Amino acid sequence: MTCWWCLSAVEFFKGFWPNLFATLGGALIGVPAGLWVNRLALRHAGRAEREAKDERLSHALDVLAPAMQANLDLIKQAQDALSKDEAFVIGLPVYVVSAWDVAKADVIPLLRNIQLKLGLGHHFEQLTLFVAHLERHAGYFIGTPAELRVAVEVRGHLRNQLRPFADRLADEVEKLLKDIAATRTTLAVATPNPAT
Repeated sequence: MTCWWCLSAVEFFKGFWPNLFATLGGALIGVPAGLWVNRLALRHAGRAEREAKDERLSHALDVLAPAMQANLDLIKQAQDALSKDEAFVIGLPVYVVSAWDVAKADVIPLLRNIQLKLGLGHHFEQLTLFVAHLERHAGYFIGTPAELRVAVEVRGHLRNQLRPFADRLADEVEKLLKDIAATRTTLAVATPNPAT
């Protein structure tokens, strides 16, 4: 057995140079190759994360769109009832205001369209106020407030406030539904489904 400290300089350098070149060659090839593989892995992980976020946003918009369409139908019924002097919304249909509460946790951080994000938040806030005004308006047709002497005057005043409110909400919903459809189309193009 030969000990390394017993080697002569010739024997030492005979083994040293090939090992040095092999080590340097491995480092010169291995480090860039490793960095390239790491970059590919990071790019793939980033793409997968974007696709997951787009899927979450698409699902959130899928929750909002049908609720807003149902609300639009109810707003149009309210518009029709408010266009008649002595008519009111009977039974106050259930407007879907909770859809925003369900979806906003995904919409707010993931939606890149600022105008649509602000429009959705504003719409559901205004919808809650609209429903409260409708309830107040209906209260002057039935129940204790209907017995007041000024009930007819108050009903007319409330109706005059509710008509433009309903018109504005209907226009807002139609615009937001178009914007949601455009955003969903953009998401579908940006995130192709691998199953198809």
